[in-house]
Amino acid sequence: MRSFLLVCTAILVLALPAQGAEVDCSYFTIDIPADWQTVEAPAEDEDGLFAAVFGNNARTASLSLVSGSSEGKSAKELAALLAPSAGATEEPSENVGQYGFPIASNGINGFCILTAGNGRFLLSCMNGEVPVAARIVATIKSAKYPEIVPK
Repeated sequence: MRSFLLVCTAILVLALPAQGAEVDCSYFTIDIPADWQTVEAPAEDEDGLFAAVFGNNARTASLSLVSGSSEGKSAKELAALLAPSAGATEEPSENVGQYGFPIASNGINGFCILTAGNGRFLLSCMNGEVPVAARIVATIKSAKYPEIVPK
């Protein structure tokens, strides 16, 4: 009887919908849905450089986030500096104060958005099914650095 109860309890737990997680770093928060997983755990070094990579369970989309000090550079300067290392296929273009550029790597296309302000930058790179990853980027919030929140 006890085994039966344990099995029933396990079935009920597995039947519950998976819950997403809010990832909180010193500069922003982002909501990662239950059907996404951590590919590279969020980490921040002693210089305040934050990086994390997430991917959906369907393996059709991923999101890479990098945030750090802008070291006095403008969003335009940062975009020009970071675009080549991100795999940009075109020059960054400005839209509502942020810079975007298409990327490609290993036959997978994507799009990056660079935002900056108040001494910080955030580079959000979406690969694969960009609209799927963009829904997660839309959950980024920052009370301390609202300028780095993509629009």
